[in-house]
Amino acid sequence: MIGDPAFNYPQAIALRGLMQVTRYLGHALRPPLTSVRIIERTEVAVRALLARAMNDESGSTATEYAVIAAVMAIVVVAGARSVGAEIFELYGFVSVNIAEALQGGEAEP
Repeated sequence: MIGDPAFNYPQAIALRGLMQVTRYLGHALRPPLTSVRIIERTEVAVRALLARAMNDESGSTATEYAVIAAVMAIVVVAGARSVGAEIFELYGFVSVNIAEALQGGEAEP
């Protein structure tokens, strides 16, 4: 392009500058956004986002696994609490019997 004899470098620079000015004026001459237009644009964007979210099923499996894991955690905690008191009593019983056996006393039946 630059080696082409028909290429005129100063004209190319001027054309580029003209395109930049035109682009700037296009943005500057655009009518200002009113509150109604902002609300309309926001409404359209929210509707599109909701439509995409309703049709997207890629995260549903992960959500199902998360719910299953949460239910399992609740069951484990509840089970540990109910069994925990019984285990504590069992360790107490074993501890007392071991202490008595080491002292040479009679162990409880």
